[in-house]
Amino acid sequence: ANDPRAGITGDYGPVPDVAPVRFVGTGWYNFTSTMQVSMNYQAQGGIAVNPVAAGVDILGTGVTGTRTPGLAPYSFRAPERNGFDARFSWNVPLGGRNQKLRLSAECYNIFNHANVIAVNNNYGAVMGSPNAAFLTPTAYSPPREVQLGLRYSF
Repeated sequence: ANDPRAGITGDYGPVPDVAPVRFVGTGWYNFTSTMQVSMNYQAQGGIAVNPVAAGVDILGTGVTGTRTPGLAPYSFRAPERNGFDARFSWNVPLGGRNQKLRLSAECYNIFNHANVIAVNNNYGAVMGSPNAAFLTPTAYSPPREVQLGLRYSF
């Protein structure tokens, strides 16, 4: 960011929407020619958080919410995230030539892990003395979700 009004010129820091580490693994297994289970695991390090002094005009410029003096841009990390999803599908054999029935069950976030997607970034005006609520979660990804499906084609 480059904001001379706030005393920030040529700032550099981690990108807030890119995790430092990310892993994705997928796989499937065919029990029979009509039954399949598939899985997906995702894990990532916490996204970068910019420490600010919300509602405080630190620099006397009339701009509130600038970064706390002495702290680097996006110098903190939110908690890590991970999720495990799975799907089971069964193509039920029917007597008709063009008839197909597919039953499926999907579960997202099977282990119901609390995945934080946003945190309080109000550090406060004094470096070394963060607000008590700094880095506390403010939003989460959805908890465990189960979806059942039925598809009939003819």
